[in-house]
Amino acid sequence: MQTLMIVFSKLLIIVAVLGLLRCSASFQSMSRAVDERAFAALRRIMNLTEESGYPPRLVPLLILLTSKA
Repeated sequence: MQTLMIVFSKLLIIVAVLGLLRCSASFQSMSRAVDERAFAALRRIMNLTEESGYPPRLVPLLILLTSKA
């Protein structure tokens, strides 16, 4: 139960930080190249998790837990 709460708190912290970043003017003015790199990284993460045998339902959670904010 305690491990679940730690994971849940990390998830909430990530969501809060991303929400704050999205409100900033510098984040809103990022170029399309950054978006393309983010999608490329997302595709790589999805391919690696599938090759490692993780269920596809865990991919978004793994991305959130391993992302650097």
